[in-house]
Amino acid sequence: MTQKITALPSSNPLKLEAQDHEDLHFLSTHMQDALLPVTGINFDQKTNRFHFTANRFRWELDAHEHEGAPLYFRTHCALSFGHVSHAQHMGFDLSHPTHMLYLLAIRGHDDGSITLHCSDGASIRLHVEKIHCRLSDTGEHWPTRVLPQHAA
Repeated sequence: MTQKITALPSSNPLKLEAQDHEDLHFLSTHMQDALLPVTGINFDQKTNRFHFTANRFRWELDAHEHEGAPLYFRTHCALSFGHVSHAQHMGFDLSHPTHMLYLLAIRGHDDGSITLHCSDGASIRLHVEKIHCRLSDTGEHWPTRVLPQHAA
Protein backbone atom coordinates (compact mmCIF):
# COMPACT_ATOMS: atom_id res chain seq x y z
CA MET A 1 0.00 0.00 0.00
CA THR A 2 1.39 3.40 -0.98
CA GLN A 3 0.14 6.60 0.62
CA LYS A 4 0.68 10.18 -0.58
CA ILE A 5 3.14 11.99 1.68
CA THR A 6 3.41 15.67 2.44
CA ALA A 7 5.44 15.23 5.65
CA LEU A 8 7.22 12.31 7.28
CA PRO A 9 4.73 9.95 8.91
CA SER A 10 4.88 9.75 12.67
CA SER A 11 5.49 6.41 14.27
CA ASN A 12 6.47 5.15 17.67
CA PRO A 13 9.96 3.72 17.99
CA LEU A 14 9.99 -0.06 17.93
CA LYS A 15 10.94 -1.87 21.15
CA LEU A 16 10.94 -5.67 21.12
CA GLU A 17 12.19 -8.43 23.38
CA ALA A 18 12.83 -12.07 22.41
CA GLN A 19 12.95 -14.89 24.96
CA ASP A 20 12.34 -17.95 22.78
CA HIS A 21 12.71 -19.14 19.18
CA GLU A 22 9.31 -17.80 18.12
CA ASP A 23 10.07 -14.33 19.55
CA LEU A 24 13.48 -14.39 17.87
CA HIS A 25 11.90 -15.19 14.50
CA PHE A 26 9.49 -12.24 14.89
CA LEU A 27 12.35 -9.91 15.87
CA SER A 28 14.39 -11.18 12.91
CA THR A 29 11.71 -10.04 10.44
CA HIS A 30 12.10 -6.49 11.73
CA MET A 31 15.90 -6.64 11.49
CA GLN A 32 15.99 -8.05 7.95
CA ASP A 33 18.13 -5.84 5.71
CA ALA A 34 19.64 -3.89 8.59
CA LEU A 35 23.06 -2.37 7.89
CA LEU A 36 25.61 -3.14 10.64
CA PRO A 37 28.85 -1.19 10.72
CA VAL A 38 31.56 -3.55 11.99
CA THR A 39 32.78 -0.77 14.30
CA GLY A 40 29.42 -0.91 16.14
CA ILE A 41 29.74 -4.60 17.12
CA ASN A 42 30.76 -5.32 20.72
CA PHE A 43 31.00 -8.43 22.90
CA ASP A 44 31.49 -7.66 26.60
CA GLN A 45 32.78 -10.85 28.24
CA LYS A 46 32.47 -9.38 31.75
CA THR A 47 28.71 -8.87 31.42
CA ASN A 48 28.11 -11.66 28.86
CA ARG A 49 26.42 -9.17 26.53
CA PHE A 50 26.75 -8.93 22.77
CA HIS A 51 25.38 -5.79 21.20
CA PHE A 52 25.54 -3.64 18.10
CA THR A 53 24.01 -0.60 16.51
CA ALA A 54 22.40 -0.81 13.10
CA ASN A 55 20.57 1.11 10.43
CA ARG A 56 17.24 -0.74 10.26
CA PHE A 57 14.78 -0.79 7.35
CA ARG A 58 11.31 -0.03 8.75
CA TRP A 59 9.36 -2.93 7.26
CA GLU A 60 6.43 -2.16 9.58
CA LEU A 61 5.75 1.22 7.89
CA ASP A 62 3.85 1.41 4.62
CA ALA A 63 5.54 2.97 1.64
CA HIS A 64 4.48 6.53 0.86
CA GLU A 65 4.37 8.32 -2.45
CA HIS A 66 6.51 11.44 -2.78
CA GLU A 67 7.03 13.27 -6.06
CA GLY A 68 5.66 10.31 -8.01
CA ALA A 69 7.92 7.64 -6.49
CA PRO A 70 7.67 5.37 -3.46
CA LEU A 71 9.37 6.47 -0.28
CA TYR A 72 10.45 4.03 2.45
CA PHE A 73 12.00 4.56 5.89
CA ARG A 74 15.05 3.59 7.95
CA THR A 75 16.06 4.25 11.56
CA HIS A 76 18.95 3.61 13.90
CA CYS A 77 18.48 0.83 16.43
CA ALA A 78 20.36 -1.06 19.11
CA LEU A 79 20.20 -4.83 19.42
CA SER A 80 21.58 -6.66 22.44
CA PHE A 81 21.84 -10.30 23.46
CA GLY A 82 22.31 -11.34 27.09
CA HIS A 83 23.69 -14.56 28.59
CA VAL A 84 26.31 -14.93 25.83
CA SER A 85 29.23 -17.20 26.77
CA HIS A 86 31.19 -16.57 23.58
CA ALA A 87 30.85 -15.15 20.09
CA GLN A 88 32.42 -16.19 16.80
CA HIS A 89 32.43 -14.46 13.44
CA MET A 90 33.07 -15.73 9.94
CA GLY A 91 33.48 -14.09 6.55
CA PHE A 92 34.52 -10.59 7.61
CA ASP A 93 37.32 -8.74 9.39
CA LEU A 94 36.33 -7.06 12.67
CA SER A 95 39.31 -4.70 12.44
CA HIS A 96 38.25 -3.22 9.08
CA PRO A 97 36.72 0.14 10.15
CA THR A 98 34.60 0.78 7.06
CA HIS A 99 33.21 -2.74 6.58
CA MET A 100 29.42 -2.96 6.61
CA LEU A 101 27.38 -6.13 7.17
CA TYR A 102 23.94 -6.61 5.62
CA LEU A 103 21.82 -8.64 8.02
CA LEU A 104 19.53 -11.18 6.38
CA ALA A 105 18.17 -13.19 9.33
CA ILE A 106 18.63 -14.09 12.98
CA ARG A 107 18.09 -17.76 13.82
CA GLY A 108 18.07 -19.63 17.12
CA HIS A 109 19.26 -23.24 17.20
CA ASP A 110 18.48 -26.13 19.53
CA ASP A 111 22.17 -26.42 20.48
CA GLY A 112 21.98 -23.13 22.42
CA SER A 113 23.36 -20.88 19.74
CA ILE A 114 22.03 -17.95 17.74
CA THR A 115 23.32 -17.12 14.27
CA LEU A 116 23.16 -13.72 12.63
CA HIS A 117 23.23 -14.49 8.90
CA CYS A 118 24.59 -11.72 6.69
CA SER A 119 25.08 -11.32 2.97
CA ASP A 120 28.14 -12.72 1.18
CA GLY A 121 28.35 -15.67 3.59
CA ALA A 122 29.30 -13.56 6.63
CA SER A 123 27.85 -14.63 9.97
CA ILE A 124 28.09 -14.19 13.71
CA ARG A 125 27.40 -17.13 16.02
CA LEU A 126 26.53 -16.47 19.64
CA HIS A 127 26.60 -19.25 22.22
CA VAL A 128 23.95 -18.45 24.80
CA GLU A 129 22.69 -19.93 28.05
CA LYS A 130 19.19 -18.78 27.12
CA ILE A 131 17.58 -16.44 24.59
CA HIS A 132 17.37 -12.90 25.86
CA CYS A 133 17.44 -10.29 23.11
CA ARG A 134 16.28 -6.67 23.02
CA LEU A 135 15.71 -4.38 20.05
CA SER A 136 15.22 -0.63 20.54
CA ASP A 137 14.95 2.05 17.91
CA THR A 138 17.18 4.91 19.00
CA GLY A 139 16.18 7.84 16.84
CA GLU A 140 13.81 9.34 14.33
CA HIS A 141 13.28 7.56 11.05
CA TRP A 142 14.35 9.10 7.75
CA PRO A 143 13.20 8.56 4.17
CA THR A 144 14.94 6.41 1.58
CA ARG A 145 14.04 5.56 -2.00
CA VAL A 146 15.85 2.21 -1.78
CA LEU A 147 13.72 -0.86 -1.16
CA PRO A 148 15.98 -3.83 -0.27
CA GLN A 149 15.99 -6.50 -2.99
CA HIS A 150 16.78 -10.17 -2.52
CA ALA A 151 18.26 -12.41 -5.18
CA ALA A 152 16.30 -15.53 -5.98
